[in-house]
Amino acid sequence: MFTTVKWFDGTRGYGFLSHPHGGNDVFVHARAVKGPKPTPQPALAAGDQVEFDVETEAGQRGTYHYKEGYAKDVVVVKRINGIKKAIA
Repeated sequence: MFTTVKWFDGTRGYGFLSHPHGGNDVFVHARAVKGPKPTPQPALAAGDQVEFDVETEAGQRGTYHYKEGYAKDVVVVKRINGIKKAIA
């Protein structure tokens, strides 16, 4: 799926993606972002365009309880600053 990052807290390492089909926002953790590590900038920024899969197993990740799954295998397609990154 392709969508946009709604918000991401680089300090805490998590955020949410807008659901591409208008459903609930999708939880994303920094560990789900594919690419070179360590990165000099936060894994994601609000407005970045990403491609991702959804892990549909409900449960708990840290202190966040999710019911409808979370993002996995996140690839940045286009950074908000307009620079395309080849991250894979």
